[in-house]
Amino acid sequence: MPRISKLFLGITAIFFISCTPFKSAQTDAHKLAGHDPKKPDGYNEIDLEAINKAVDPCDDFYEYACGNWIKNFKLPDDKPSYGKSFNVITDRNLEVNKQLLEAFAAGKTPVPAKYSQKLAEYYSACMDTDSIERDAPKIAGEYLDKIQKSTFADLPQLMATLRLIRASALFTVYASPNPKDSNSMIAEFFQSGMGLEEKAYYVNPENEKTRKKYLEHITKMFVIAGVDSANAEKHAQLVLKIETQLARESLSRSQVFDPSVTTNLTSLAAVKQTFKEASFNLEEYVKALGLNLEGQKINVTAPKYIETVVTVLKTTSFDDLKIYLQWQFLNQSAARLNKAFRDENWAFYEGYMRGAKAQSQRWEVCVGSVDGALGEALGEAFVNKTFGAEGKRRVLEMVNTIYSAFEANLTSLDWLDSETRTKAAEKLHKFITKMGYPDTYRNYDDLKLTHNFLKNEFNVSANEVRFDLEKIGKPVDKSQWGMSPSTVNAYYSSSWNEIVFPAGILQTPFFGLNFSDAANYGAIGSVIGHEISHGFDSGGSQFDGNGNLVDWWTKSSAANFKEKSQCIVNQYGQYKVGNGTPIDGDLTKTENIADNGGLKIAYLAYERAAKEKVKEVIQGYNGHQRFFLSFAQSWCGKSTPEYADTHAKTNEHADAKYRVIGSLVNLPAFANAFSCKEGSKMAPVAKDRCTLW
Repeated sequence: MPRISKLFLGITAIFFISCTPFKSAQTDAHKLAGHDPKKPDGYNEIDLEAINKAVDPCDDFYEYACGNWIKNFKLPDDKPSYGKSFNVITDRNLEVNKQLLEAFAAGKTPVPAKYSQKLAEYYSACMDTDSIERDAPKIAGEYLDKIQKSTFADLPQLMATLRLIRASALFTVYASPNPKDSNSMIAEFFQSGMGLEEKAYYVNPENEKTRKKYLEHITKMFVIAGVDSANAEKHAQLVLKIETQLARESLSRSQVFDPSVTTNLTSLAAVKQTFKEASFNLEEYVKALGLNLEGQKINVTAPKYIETVVTVLKTTSFDDLKIYLQWQFLNQSAARLNKAFRDENWAFYEGYMRGAKAQSQRWEVCVGSVDGALGEALGEAFVNKTFGAEGKRRVLEMVNTIYSAFEANLTSLDWLDSETRTKAAEKLHKFITKMGYPDTYRNYDDLKLTHNFLKNEFNVSANEVRFDLEKIGKPVDKSQWGMSPSTVNAYYSSSWNEIVFPAGILQTPFFGLNFSDAANYGAIGSVIGHEISHGFDSGGSQFDGNGNLVDWWTKSSAANFKEKSQCIVNQYGQYKVGNGTPIDGDLTKTENIADNGGLKIAYLAYERAAKEKVKEVIQGYNGHQRFFLSFAQSWCGKSTPEYADTHAKTNEHADAKYRVIGSLVNLPAFANAFSCKEGSKMAPVAKDRCTLW
């Protein structure tokens, strides 16, 4: 299924993990907590074997820091992209979670886990592929028949049913903080029901090959569902026609991350009136989801898109709409169905679009499914097994040092006037930091599970959708988390003005209790700085310290910000990846701003923390050099050309190589650390550098 997920609380994450890792032999709990007592301080904090010393670090530092690893590492057949740090840690976490789930399934409780029985039931059902092959076609057939036998009057209820199993068609609705009042949750209407990942795939001439492949994929899926090949081809043409019509007025990925575009507050009455033109009973749809939105504010992220939905409803026969709805069910449920559907779904989205050569092992898929379904239940067990209090204390200490460095750096920014600088500091002081795991874990008491995997999937989907929608009209609960504890990632929420670091990422090689400040600040420190900087990127800067969409900028500072941001857009737009696909500077703008700001602030914080230790030589490099090596090696990665091309077109993060190079060329401290002459590739002259925060 497509990988566009709904926005959650204005989250911007450090990394987009798009593949499941392969098995790791290393599951030692001390290592998972970032600590190996058998190794002395500083041991192996830099991977010397990864370094390509045949390359001048002032010419291409990414190749210098990662070249030998890239040369020698063979991509697993089922992994079109693999990161030396992110995926290695994810491997460990996956293996730990696998061991926990297998123990629970065997009736053992190696660590305290309130929901060990539910975890065991869900995992066991997922692993029972024989039962899935027997049960899934029947259940899928029932949904397809229900769609086929419906009338237009059934459409609101039908779409609500699909929404509850996370197979939204035409549009979707979810809970989100009110952009103008972050203490209240409101309903947000968002675009949905397009199988390709970015509108450009539908409308740009250069993507004609992908559209043809997509048509072939839709045809094959309908054939698997029992439609004869001739009609399946007609179905595919119809689906593509409707999706293209929707896509033309959909928001691009870059627009999705711009709150000035996506904030359009209105009322249910106004939205109902819009849908009334198509005789679609929006109130019935809303009620079928268990919602009462009368008198509440609603945010429509893409008004023109909703108008297009109305046009589609008015101009498309209901027989054709039913085919479109059947496709949305098949496409968004494919990974949960029987093998024939899973294989074809993988062949298009992973094989063609990303260049993968094999599917992940079933246990990997099932561990990921459990984490997605019962993330905090599994996360509690993961934390009990792996996470150390000393590591949490040390990282929090780093966070506070980086906060201080960010504030001190504000005084050096001559493009900020005093009024805006003061407002920026006020916002910084209101940041919330969450570390490791929630104070209170989710309650899954009402979740009903059986040994039928697809029924479990649909029950979990309905449980998650209702859990989300029940927040509408209530005060915001800022104790909730947007990622499970074992996730190898971090995020910033503009609505809550918080940075969040799950236990999953606080491990070697990102963080080690015995690592020097240089290594820790270069790796996890730059991640911390990145998330803080998101509060001041082109999207986050539109929100104040309370998480409200408020313009706190003077005109002069705003103009300077825009100019300096455009410099970064232009810089990254010159980089090409894969088969020559350019990075989209607009799409990646917020992340590139955060990368640049995060690295600079982490470096300034490192100098504060290390003091005289910056001169200390470990593994042949002084502290300044190890800081930058640690940063670069945290991004060592390898991918197929197909993956790189798709990533460049659809993802808000730049390619790993240019996340490193793009940040380093703008930071004079790097050139000083490696004695790079001004004008060299990694040390451009001042007028060619892009500096913001």
